[in-house]
Amino acid sequence: YDYVNTAYYSTLLWDYWETGYSNSVSATPIPFPMDSGILVVDETKDGIGLPGNPSDEMVDEFYQNVLNTEFTEYDYNAEGIPTLEFLANYSTIIWHDDDISENFIENDINNLACYLASGGNLIISGWKTVSEIPDYFLRDFLSCEESEFATGFEFLSASSSEYASLAVDSEKLPAPFNGTLPYICVFPSAENGIYCYEGVEGSSYEGEACALKSQVDGTFVLFGFPLYYCYEDGANQFFSQILQEVGEILLYGDVNEDGTVSSFDAALTLQYSAGLISDWTDSQIIAGDVDGDETISSFDAALILQYSAGLIDEFPVEN
Repeated sequence: YDYVNTAYYSTLLWDYWETGYSNSVSATPIPFPMDSGILVVDETKDGIGLPGNPSDEMVDEFYQNVLNTEFTEYDYNAEGIPTLEFLANYSTIIWHDDDISENFIENDINNLACYLASGGNLIISGWKTVSEIPDYFLRDFLSCEESEFATGFEFLSASSSEYASLAVDSEKLPAPFNGTLPYICVFPSAENGIYCYEGVEGSSYEGEACALKSQVDGTFVLFGFPLYYCYEDGANQFFSQILQEVGEILLYGDVNEDGTVSSFDAALTLQYSAGLISDWTDSQIIAGDVDGDETISSFDAALILQYSAGLIDEFPVEN
């Protein structure tokens, strides 16, 4: 957009006195193309490369391994606050802050609020990061009324009924930590938790929500702990699933693009192979070619049906 809206107003008090016109107030709308895929914002302080104080290269390698897909990197410390015009180009933003000593996300709240309100997908994880997020932001975008920090050395893992478990990797922590993370944020009254706190025996925070998810126009996930300190396999499985859900990576067999593979997908694939329907997009054709032979056939439909019934757990094309 290249225009400016200007408004003037006056105030009428009772029936006999009216104020003068105000100064002009203007605003310039910006577009949100969201056509550039995934943006990873690295807000982690560059450490010295020791347990509990990872270097920038160590953190970058972790996210490259667990995402296992193309994305644009943004180094917060080197490039500063990302503008809203820049953020608006990306359909999903992964924002991570994996050091305990510095948190800058408060400076970006207005831009992130605009991004979420415009339908973007946002995933935030960090160490004490929630402490820098205003209460109104948590209420407006996550319906979260309460947060609390578990400051003791108790956190061992996060469990979920929807996603892969996330266990703390003790090798990434100083020996005195005993394989646990302190300063984990929990959300005691939340009803949209996707991960639960798993701590040492006797922890009073056992079972409390430590990650939340909301889905309005886009998907917003907020972790109360830093993902970097978890094992890569669990983080990889989480990102694989969530990025499929938001449409950033392809889910083979999901030809109706609803985020799941079902018998309905198999039926649609069979109809397409028989020529009964023909209006598939390129992404649907790729998703339906589960045997990888570059055609859609009844064999693809049969494989999708087997997958939906749990008889197979991967498709030939994935090998």
